[in-house]
Amino acid sequence: MRTEKQLANLIPYKPGQTGNPKGRPKDIPNAKKRITNELRKSLDEIHEVVDEKTGEVKLVSEFSLLIKKIKLMAINQGNEQMIKLIWNYFDGMPQEFLDVTSGGETLPKNIEDIIDKVYGRKHREDSGGSKE
Repeated sequence: MRTEKQLANLIPYKPGQTGNPKGRPKDIPNAKKRITNELRKSLDEIHEVVDEKTGEVKLVSEFSLLIKKIKLMAINQGNEQMIKLIWNYFDGMPQEFLDVTSGGETLPKNIEDIIDKVYGRKHREDSGGSKE
């Protein structure tokens, strides 16, 4: 529990006041950017790899090794996550469409037509745009 002295030091912020007026320093990238940058650097690295079939030494990028590993896990091991990963790279993530406003009908572009549609009124062309 907090003592009265500790509670006396707690001063709430005024409306609109921030506890960090300078904000996050601009020169410090977040963790996601740092990890992405490091991965990109490492994927460009080249390694000598001995071909198991021929015994010859080949130069291979880490990116190529990563792709081979993903392919191996998907095809040989039947790893569903790797299969989905490959599928999503080829086809993209499945898109879900949900229409809760128009019942599948094309919405009019004019705001008056939209209001008429919502309130069930018809727009009369012959009377100068007045509504019934």
